[in-house]
Amino acid sequence: MQPTLTRQRAGMTLIEVMVALVILAGSLVAMGNFMGKFTHTQRIASLRQDAIDIATDVLDSCEHDSSAATVQTDFGGTVSITRDNATFTRTTTVKQLGSATTGTYDYYIVTTVVTPPANTANGGSVTLSPIKKTIVVHN
Repeated sequence: MQPTLTRQRAGMTLIEVMVALVILAGSLVAMGNFMGKFTHTQRIASLRQDAIDIATDVLDSCEHDSSAATVQTDFGGTVSITRDNATFTRTTTVKQLGSATTGTYDYYIVTTVVTPPANTANGGSVTLSPIKKTIVVHN
């Protein structure tokens, strides 16, 4: 009886290489999809935070204004503000509350609405809801 020679493998078969490439390709496609969604979500979060910052800035300025009588002229109206290559629209309204008999205004209700631009990242368009903030300023 002759001994059986066992043959040692010297590498991978073609089938094993093809399976490994399919797994690698699937992982890369999934990673690319994840990165696209992550970038889109990050851009939306950045736009919303910028809108919140713009609204908070104007309300802080109104609250700390030395003359409450000038709040309407200084902060009221609609303006366009550009941050990080995006243009936001800020509309601020001031409502005066006070005594009609004395003609003095004791309180101002300041409301600001900041509308973020539409997000056009990744070929899509997402319209973000406006940010609305209100404060009451005592004269």
